[in-house]
Amino acid sequence: ADLCDAFMEACRGLPDDMVFVTQDMIDPDLLVSTHPRGRLPGGVATVNCNPAEYTTEYPETDVTNVSAEDTHHVKARRENTFLVPFSGRKRELTFIQVFLDRDAVCLEITGEPGVGKTALVNHALSTLKMSETRILRTHPEPEGFGRSWQPMADLFSRLAGLPAEPDRNDVETACSAFEIDPEDLQTALHLFCGEPEPSRLEHNVRRRELITSVARLLHAAANLRRTLLVFEDLEDFDRVSRRVIEHLIGLVDDDRVHLIVTGRAPLLAPDPIFQKSVLHLKLDRFDNRCAQQFCRDLLTHNGVARNFPDEDLLLNAGGLPLHLVEGLRLVWEGIHDPGSTLSEIVFRRVGTLRQAQRHVLQWVAVTGGRMPGAFARESGFLERSSIEVIPDCIRQGLLVTHDDELVLAYPLLARIVLAETPPALRAQMFRVLFEHLRDTEPDPRILAHCAIHAEALDEAVPYLEAAGTLAENLFDDHAALQHLKKAYEFSGNLTQRGSTNRSGYLRICNHYGDMLRYTGAPVEGERVLREALGHCHEDDAETPLILSSLARCLLETAPDYAEGQSQLAIKMASRSTDPRVLFRTFFDYGHIALHTGSYERGISQLQHGLWRLQDDRNAPENLWRLHLCIARCQFLGSKSELALETCRGALAQAERRGSMLACARFHEEAARIQRSMNDTRAMIDHLTLAIGCHEGTGDRHGRIDDLLLLAEADDEQRRSLADEAMTLALRIGYGAAISKARRLLERP
Repeated sequence: ADLCDAFMEACRGLPDDMVFVTQDMIDPDLLVSTHPRGRLPGGVATVNCNPAEYTTEYPETDVTNVSAEDTHHVKARRENTFLVPFSGRKRELTFIQVFLDRDAVCLEITGEPGVGKTALVNHALSTLKMSETRILRTHPEPEGFGRSWQPMADLFSRLAGLPAEPDRNDVETACSAFEIDPEDLQTALHLFCGEPEPSRLEHNVRRRELITSVARLLHAAANLRRTLLVFEDLEDFDRVSRRVIEHLIGLVDDDRVHLIVTGRAPLLAPDPIFQKSVLHLKLDRFDNRCAQQFCRDLLTHNGVARNFPDEDLLLNAGGLPLHLVEGLRLVWEGIHDPGSTLSEIVFRRVGTLRQAQRHVLQWVAVTGGRMPGAFARESGFLERSSIEVIPDCIRQGLLVTHDDELVLAYPLLARIVLAETPPALRAQMFRVLFEHLRDTEPDPRILAHCAIHAEALDEAVPYLEAAGTLAENLFDDHAALQHLKKAYEFSGNLTQRGSTNRSGYLRICNHYGDMLRYTGAPVEGERVLREALGHCHEDDAETPLILSSLARCLLETAPDYAEGQSQLAIKMASRSTDPRVLFRTFFDYGHIALHTGSYERGISQLQHGLWRLQDDRNAPENLWRLHLCIARCQFLGSKSELALETCRGALAQAERRGSMLACARFHEEAARIQRSMNDTRAMIDHLTLAIGCHEGTGDRHGRIDDLLLLAEADDEQRRSLADEAMTLALRIGYGAAISKARRLLERP
């Protein structure tokens, strides 16, 4: 109601003939209706649109043949609201109450779309005993507008009471109330203030640490008082946000914080040690008896005296609550043949809407099914007539409000509204949104989505490439892969049509192929990179990188050929003046040498790479990794003493440069070598030094792992070291380390 009032206030006092963005920028000839109402104001003619012309996902339906649409009965119904009271589900409600009263941390409610998960949670939270409990609901980002980590950042902002655009002082003040690590504060500043990441940790290590820090921030903010966190539609969250939720489960150690998660299928996979903290509740369709009772209750509640619900509707719905509700809503409005499938029913509902109502739904669907209230009011996309019918759309069960957002009632409605919109109009609406956001919200992930649906593929490609890079930098590998896949496909099509941006296409191919290999699909990566090689020239800057990436992809299936490709990549990179290209090719060759056992050739090439790069001012900061690779080749080549000497020399350089991460990694490598040489005392010394270095690296998991290794090696200090590791592991929710520490503490 507050949101509706805000919309009405926004348009109050505006002249009737005021021109809005949509009327000014969208071709009026495309503003068509799917219902035969005659001519619309302004002389725009209507046409009968068959939904099958715009989609193959839904069957053809005669949505325009609604004879009762303009009857007195329907007009009278429109003045009232079709109410949907909660009915049944007593067993499930009892289960939720038991969950809230038990020690279990998380309840995962699963079921197909439309089965009533949200309705169950809403009713449970409004009726069950939950005194002095604050409830915060978190939804995934709108479809097509997803931003990695954003749902978790928004949740922490609400928990901590941060302003809409917090500065460094706001974040530091909020975090000062919590017991957090310096790494957690740095993560908060990175998420909210955009401060650059100082860490040079390995990609997977940094990703793990970020997930841990975000989960710790959420737990610290939620644990200040009894809190219930509700996450809806888990499958639509970005992957890193899902990992945060899983990690949060392992941090909760009392009954002050509970989680409820909904989704289509069980997706939560916390650390095995915490799996018993998750309860599962599967929500099924109504059986026939419950479905009949549900229909009777619904009709009676809305003043319809019918002893028996429509048998065809019961049969077609198969007990799916959403199907029953939408079918009975049409029956209540006087339409006695609503359709056989849920899609047909929703198509018919959309087909009977007035133009202003349809326009609201179209814009909300175009913005991903969720439109922020401020954006709706300030963008000018909704004209006055559309703003005025928002309360009607809410009464009719088409829109709901969440905080300051307009949200389509369910995901199927968004898909059908877009399918019902003529393709030319849909593309032009996305074009208007693209032009608006390009100036106000230059996020490449969002701009890429809008450009694709505006059918501007040439404009979408650079945004997709930038979106892939951004997602990778945010450690969301799955999102990066999706963006790069689209960039690869679209740029490939443009190249075949004669695009002159061959360099961009090769760069995208290399990035996408490399990401496929990194995420466990080397065969597909090989295919992409081989295709790119077909477009390469010898003097292309991308050629050595593509060859090097291809060599890594071939490592499992053709290791000898992979080594040859890597040598060719080094040869071609030698002509380059870019130290990053040189480093990458030499580093890849070292990795291949470790895999194939060509240790001597690997050492020789790596030493040559160091000679080329060590005096270059622009050499990468992680050049020390070539030294580490040399030490491993020497150790595996049965030259342990020489490997130790390499570690000592590299350690001296790292200490002079103040690189704590390099020092930690070389001490760990030296400890492994000493362990193989049965020199326990030297191994203990190196592990002790590595643990000290880790205090400045941000690798909390690595420090705990080293403590556990040290506890295994040092019998005298085993209990105290295992106890310290246990304390640190419990603090960050490191389940595997907790289990290992317990085993060490249980030893006699």
